[in-house]
Amino acid sequence: MDRASRERCWSGRDAFFACLDANGIVDPLKKKQETDTHCKPEKTRFEDGCVATWVEYFCKKRVLEIQRENMIKQAQADGAVLLTKDDVRHPGGRGDST
Repeated sequence: MDRASRERCWSGRDAFFACLDANGIVDPLKKKQETDTHCKPEKTRFEDGCVATWVEYFCKKRVLEIQRENMIKQAQADGAVLLTKDDVRHPGGRGDST
């Protein structure tokens, strides 16, 4: 797949995911009927522009990213303090102060 093909794939993906977002659809693989009702042209463009394995990968990745964002929001709402990589100390490693 050359650069132009990848860009066409990503553009189709972005348009499809924007349509899903606008219609409150998280998982297009599980909500096929709803997806086809609201986003059929965008879905077709996405599927025509990408190889099937990429379509499946991007859709699954979308679901995981949305689930991750929702977990972070819930944790913050519950008062959790989120750590960055720099905050994590590894026993015996450079970040360990003992």
